[in-house]
Amino acid sequence: MMENEAGIRVYKEPTDDEPAGCNSTNCESADNATVRYPCPLCNASIELDDEPGPVCVVCPSCDLSFVLDTSQLTKDLEAEAANAIDSGAEQTPPKVTDPNLADPDVVVERWLAGEPIEPQKLSDREKLARWCRIHPIKTTLVGAMAASLVVATVLSTLAYSDASTALAQSNAQSKQRQLAEQQAHRDLKDHLEVAQQEHATASARFAEAARDAHVDYARRLAELSQDASVRRTPRSVLLATEALSIAIDEGGDILPIAHQSLRDALEGNDAQKLEGHTARISALAVSPNGRWLVSGSLDGTARLWDLTSSDPAGSSIVLEAHSSCVTGVAFRPDNRWLMTASLDSMVCLWDLASADPSAQPLVLPGHEGRIGTMAVSPDGRWLATGGGGYILETSSAFLWDLTARQALPTPTELSGHVGPIRVARVSPDSRWLVTAGEDGAARLWDLSAQNPATASLVLQGHRGPIQDATFSADNRWLVTGGGGPESTDNTVRLWDLTSRDPSAARLLSGHRAPVRSLAIGPRGRWVVSVSDDTTARLWDLSAQDPAASSKVLLGHQQAIHTAAFSTDGRSLVTGSADGTARLWNVGSGGPESTSVVLRPGQGAVTQAVFSPDNRYLVTAGTSGTIHVWNLQLNELIDRARTIAARGDRIAIRPQPAAPDSPRQQ
Repeated sequence: MMENEAGIRVYKEPTDDEPAGCNSTNCESADNATVRYPCPLCNASIELDDEPGPVCVVCPSCDLSFVLDTSQLTKDLEAEAANAIDSGAEQTPPKVTDPNLADPDVVVERWLAGEPIEPQKLSDREKLARWCRIHPIKTTLVGAMAASLVVATVLSTLAYSDASTALAQSNAQSKQRQLAEQQAHRDLKDHLEVAQQEHATASARFAEAARDAHVDYARRLAELSQDASVRRTPRSVLLATEALSIAIDEGGDILPIAHQSLRDALEGNDAQKLEGHTARISALAVSPNGRWLVSGSLDGTARLWDLTSSDPAGSSIVLEAHSSCVTGVAFRPDNRWLMTASLDSMVCLWDLASADPSAQPLVLPGHEGRIGTMAVSPDGRWLATGGGGYILETSSAFLWDLTARQALPTPTELSGHVGPIRVARVSPDSRWLVTAGEDGAARLWDLSAQNPATASLVLQGHRGPIQDATFSADNRWLVTGGGGPESTDNTVRLWDLTSRDPSAARLLSGHRAPVRSLAIGPRGRWVVSVSDDTTARLWDLSAQDPAASSKVLLGHQQAIHTAAFSTDGRSLVTGSADGTARLWNVGSGGPESTSVVLRPGQGAVTQAVFSPDNRYLVTAGTSGTIHVWNLQLNELIDRARTIAARGDRIAIRPQPAAPDSPRQQ
């Protein structure tokens, strides 16, 4: 026990190594009387000296410091004890008023026994409540802070909820606006597409109407030109040029009547004549580079014409080596060598790169009998000839390898035919050689074999002579056409070389007379056959049934001898014994029913060929005169305007030139 500066005694519960009632600085007698008092906070029993006066007590359980007036407490306890004794009642310990004390019976027993009263174990909630009663100000502050926090939390939650709701509404409105804008954009796009389609339709209708008007105008001009052409005046030429110019400006296919009107108005001035042969033209060919035109004739000569010259007619080169009709002419792909074949059994090679191509040619020996046909492979390796059939003559074909090291290679004989060989052709891939003729059989020779003579396939089916044969550009189809004076065959047969059995042919029938010539377009779709029945027939190889896809071309008045496609496949020419050649425009759906008539003059047209660039069409026949037709219509129009500008009448036919000299004219 000690006193503080205010004179109040300070009592601290002794530690475990000090006796009760003693502290570390002062210890009074242990015999002094002691009194136990409960802690006002935790009800722990505190033992104090029975000395009156205020004393500062520190609870050993809860460390609560408080001032206790022991004199007053002692008096109260003594008074209660005396009253209890006087009333004869059992003495009871001090009344414990704190409701948080332990069971009163236990407390009394421990108090009477002088033992310390253990404080009741309180829960956290009870301790908090008691702490709040002891510290009301702090409790108020903490409560205020908690209430503020709760209010702030509630307000924040409400604000967040309102903000979230507002944001969701804003997002929904934004999405609705976006959807509305997208829908408006789609609607605008749809309206724009509809408007564009309507505009395109209207423009197409307007263009079509304008084109129809221009075409009608061109047709009317062409008709006026044809009426005026009777008088052969420049007016007919001018009308025709204007009609054709309008037709060309409109694009698409050239209006046949406009084209025809200009040809008619020019009255023979639309073609260049190449004269010099004295007998029928039996063969024509144009070099791969388009420079040279070669013609073979029954007069036993071949002639070279330079198509790049300003005057091809005045620069012909006569090739004289044969003693009989020249039946075949062909160029090698390198444009250097020209080959000619004749009924005199000779095959001549002419060097076009030499200073004088007409100098002594190389003669390939070995063919026995007359040569009626000749072919050169596209790769320039093979040369094939066929003929025979005459008395004591063989009916074999002969094959030369032009790449052999020998200066004059020896031919390989291809035997098997029992009659004259009329046709020999080599496939575009240079693999197959076909020969055919009077015996009605076509023989396929495999040029890729080590010995082509032993690798042949016989294709039979025709009931008469085979007049012509040709391959398609894709090497799939072989087409043969037959018929003769004593035959009723008159059919076209289609052989599929890619099938397991190429000898099974498809029959294309319809002609009522022998088929004279065949041609297949470079695109491989159309095959044309021409006949003595005055008709040309086109067969669609792309159709499921080509036999049912025949298109008949009418116009010729007599037998048709020849047919050829342009290298672009857009034009077809037919030549007839009626003295005309007809030019057909071949579109995607087939040729037009109206053709442009080319009138070279007297005599049948038996030969026709296009230049590789489709710039020229060359025709020839029994008259011995060659006609070179300019197919560049713009150039033809310029020429016609030049003629019309002179104001002279159009000459019906130019006068023939004087005969050429034996060599070069």
